[in-house]
Amino acid sequence: MANFCLRLATVEAVASFYALIHVPLADQRALFPRIRAWLRPGGYFLAIVGAQRWTGIVPYLGADMFWEHAGTASYLCWAASGAAQAPWHRHVPEGDSGHSLILAKAP
Repeated sequence: MANFCLRLATVEAVASFYALIHVPLADQRALFPRIRAWLRPGGYFLAIVGAQRWTGIVPYLGADMFWEHAGTASYLCWAASGAAQAPWHRHVPEGDSGHSLILAKAP
């Protein structure tokens, strides 16, 4: 995912559900401006990301799984710095914490 590329301004939307949170933060942050560049004007980016900053490796369905969350405020900042507006986000509760569903729009 960190190396995936598309031609500039070729897609109407990009969606990522619980995927970004399994790559290191540096790669996540680098993807935001690249995703923005793939979007046509007015295109959307919809993602579920970690609501709170957290990093860990824990057993999941019989295998160790890596997670790294930047936190909602960081993801919103990254979207804005990539020249996308993030006018909408919602908390998705999960146990004692949760995730954030963020919708960003290219100008």
